[in-house]
Amino acid sequence: MARITTLGDQADDTVASVTPKPKPKALLLIGAAVLLTSALGTGGFVTWQSMSGKAAEADELPPPVYVEVPPMVVNLDNGGGPARFLKARVMIAARDEAAAEQLRARLPEINDSFIAFFRDVRPVDMVGAQGPFRIKEELLLRATAVARPHKVDDVLIQELVQQ
Repeated sequence: MARITTLGDQADDTVASVTPKPKPKALLLIGAAVLLTSALGTGGFVTWQSMSGKAAEADELPPPVYVEVPPMVVNLDNGGGPARFLKARVMIAARDEAAAEQLRARLPEINDSFIAFFRDVRPVDMVGAQGPFRIKEELLLRATAVARPHKVDDVLIQELVQQ
């Protein structure tokens, strides 16, 4: 008997011959991509969880203890021009009460160090936003040097006026 071929049978053969069969190499690449994506997602999640745990620990730290440095008025280095003065009020942030007590005991040394620095400041050094920032950095370095072994967390400029 002869087989009668219909248009529908030819279409099935054509679709079957056109549809490519997945190759083992392509399956391997897809599997590797899925594994890599899941590994990165898991790593990111674990990192995020550990960072949020550290943020919670940071929130639990006690607030700093502030030590006020006596206000000071010093002559600025004006290069032989008219006299210029700087009035400064500064607070030092200590990590705990023990560090604050150490700072209070050494306030004369800290004050002397600050005044020595301020006498070298020129009016031009105070211009713009960078001037007070650099002054703050220098004061932090000087306070830390005097307070050792205790750590100074920050120096807060309360007032910085030149006239």
